[in-house]
Amino acid sequence: MKYLTNQDLLWINSQLLKRVVGFRVMDLEECIGYQYAYKLEPEVYRDAGRFFEGLLRRKPFDEGNEVTALVAALCLLKVNGLSLTASREEAHEVLERVSRGDLTGAEALRSLAQGEPEPIPDGQVASAMRQVLSVYA
Repeated sequence: MKYLTNQDLLWINSQLLKRVVGFRVMDLEECIGYQYAYKLEPEVYRDAGRFFEGLLRRKPFDEGNEVTALVAALCLLKVNGLSLTASREEAHEVLERVSRGDLTGAEALRSLAQGEPEPIPDGQVASAMRQVLSVYA
């Protein structure tokens, strides 16, 4: 399984907002850790769902936390080889439902993607993340 880095989250947030905003380093570090399921086998929807929920809860950025959480979780699915099937509008509606507690992060992400996880080659990660941003920002 591929994982996002602190730098990836900072880049996603700055691309979404078209500028750099402040962030809390320890909250950002904690959010990165939500991708990992210690003592469990990786499972992309579960792990990406926990990452999505953690970003929404911790709010590591001064602005743009909700959309950054959505796009980062979708990037995590994409770099792990899943096809994103939802429209921008559907994805943002799911974001609202997760924010209200109507859906878990994993349930939400399962409704937005399909396929079997197969991490993409390292050389394609940046392109995949740009593609997610172009559709879901």
